[in-house]
Amino acid sequence: MWRRDGKELFFRQGTKIMAAPIRLTKTSVESGKPQALFDVPADTRFQVSRDGQRFLIAMPVEGATAAAPLRWTPIGAREFSK
Repeated sequence: MWRRDGKELFFRQGTKIMAAPIRLTKTSVESGKPQALFDVPADTRFQVSRDGQRFLIAMPVEGATAAAPLRWTPIGAREFSK
């Protein structure tokens, strides 16, 4: 994932979330030395804020279950569809 200004690239390498500085020129893309930011389980998903300062990390919780409503209609949707 790119930081919004294009100056940093975030990626996962094994169990680590990494960040690498990026320098764009008219003719090339240069990458700096990647730095480990976090150690997370291998199946972890993440998102980065536009400024690259905050991370949302979805980590598995042992024994947790998820439920999704079926045929869900938002309140008021019926009035707007008429």
